[in-house]
Amino acid sequence: MAGLAEQISSEPVQTGGVKRRRIWQIAAQLDEEDRAAFIAALNDPNTPARSIIRALAKRDISLSESVISIYRSGGYGSTL
Repeated sequence: MAGLAEQISSEPVQTGGVKRRRIWQIAAQLDEEDRAAFIAALNDPNTPARSIIRALAKRDISLSESVISIYRSGGYGSTL
């Protein structure tokens, strides 16, 4: 049986579409410690979105500032 993160990321998304799935995809590809740090940073409004984007870019992972902004404003429904 596939891992929970893989199952979740493969489920169709009712709201948020591709952009919402992108956050789940990134979280799923990180190890446990990095995933926790990524989620904590997303959920912390005091962490600049640009800091998250630059840190991910150093790992060749792309994410747009608008996705983070929409996520933080609740535009994709519940948070991670």
